[in-house]
Amino acid sequence: MRSLRIEHESKIALQTEKITNLIADQELRIKQITELDQKIINLNETITKKDELIKNNDLTTNNLRLKNEAAQAIVNGLESEKTHLELSLNENRTLKEQYYEKSEIL
Repeated sequence: MRSLRIEHESKIALQTEKITNLIADQELRIKQITELDQKIINLNETITKKDELIKNNDLTTNNLRLKNEAAQAIVNGLESEKTHLELSLNENRTLKEQYYEKSEIL
């Protein structure tokens, strides 16, 4: 009976040690999972910030593109006006020459 008791106490001690080890392992895993969850939260925040930055950059790019197109339209308009004024100037010069020629004849 005494040896049976010692054997049971030994088994209980062994099981207690196993339980203690399992609890320590579980606590370690819980700590690791908590750390990984925090890393995931931080990475998600970083991703959100980067997404906002990308959206802001896209808006800025679109605004600059629109300004560039507007400036190009102004340049095209000014070039067209210049061409028109050059034609008008050439016409006026021709008329002036004709006027001088007629004036000289008279």
